Amino acid sequence: MPRAACTFMASRARTSSSVVIPPAAVNSSEVAARRRQQERFEGSGIYANAHMTARHLRRFCRLDARSLAKLDQAYESLHLSARGADRVVKVARTIADLEGAHDITLEHVSESLTYRDHRVGSHA
Repeated sequence: MPRAACTFMASRARTSSSVVIPPAAVNSSEVAARRRQQERFEGSGIYANAHMTARHLRRFCRLDARSLAKLDQAYESLHLSARGADRVVKVARTIADLEGAHDITLEHVSESLTYRDHRVGSHA
């Protein structure tokens, strides 16, 4: 059975482990990211990026051409499901929120992909 196209394919859409971040900085960036999400989703019935539907992804997670090409490449090479590709974008949106970025960049998508379990047949 052919795989379903992810939201972005269908619609044609950095972290260094050696960096030590003080707990106060982590807390303030997390609080700011949560605030951004609450403002973004105000009145929608959801409160976090993880709860976004396909409609929310199309509205709040627009990808530029380079980011979309990276996601498309990963979709094929990692055999991502549509749901898996959508999860990559949700995590990229969260990474952008933590950095205070309005737009999702290629770097955010690339970092999101590093968090995936790349074993074939994995359901992580």
